[in-house]
Amino acid sequence: MIIMKNSNNRFQDIEKVIDLLPQRNCGRCGFVDCHEYAAALIKRNASLDQCRRLNEKKAREISRIISRETIEN
Repeated sequence: MIIMKNSNNRFQDIEKVIDLLPQRNCGRCGFVDCHEYAAALIKRNASLDQCRRLNEKKAREISRIISRETIEN
């Protein structure tokens, strides 16, 4: 069974992802800004390789946050 996190936890995860992104709001990822990109990452509507300014360490941290978004029991 898969349980989705509630919206408050999802918002906190988006904020964590935003903190790890370069926050340049350059749009090179295809999204208007880093906030929109972070939300898409959490919803799994974007991939980490879309941000060309993201270093490997932060990408791994974001990946962990994204993988916690869906909890399996």
